[in-house]
Parts: sequence; structure tokens; C-alpha cells
Amino acid sequence: FAFTARHKLYRTGEFFDLTTDPAETKPLAVASLTGETAAAAKNLGAVFAQFAEVRPARLDLLAAENTADKPAKQGAKKKKK
Repeated sequence: FAFTARHKLYRTGEFFDLTTDPAETKPLAVASLTGETAAAAKNLGAVFAQFAEVRPARLDLLAAENTADKPAKQGAKKKKK
């Protein structure tokens, strides 16, 4: 992720305003942002672009898989036989 004191952008595209959502529970839709918040998302996205060749693509795939699995794991409970 890349962040400032107020905003945080994950490589997966999840973007948060840390002043209104410090627990990062409700990601903001970057496409619908305006003003200062839109500029922050654009600037943080540029950070990822700068380092696009540094991080191996396989790590991005693993991160995406782990993010996709989180909701399923949170609600899942093991059944005892």
C-alpha cells in the first residue's frame, strides 16, 4: 500500500480516507471521487506506477488471492465431526 497522513491506497485498488474511516471498513470508489480526495488517490496511484517493475507480478497475484479469500474466511466456522 501507499499512504499519506489522511489517505491509504492498497495495490488491490481499495482506497480509504483515514480521518473518516480509521479502521478501513468502507473503501471509497476511486472512480467517483472528486476534489482533494481524487487528487490524493491519483498521487498515491502514481507511487505504484513508479515501482511497477520492482515488485514481481506473482506477489501481486498472491496479494489479490489473499484479499479475495478474506470475506469467506471471516465468516467460515469449522464443523466438528
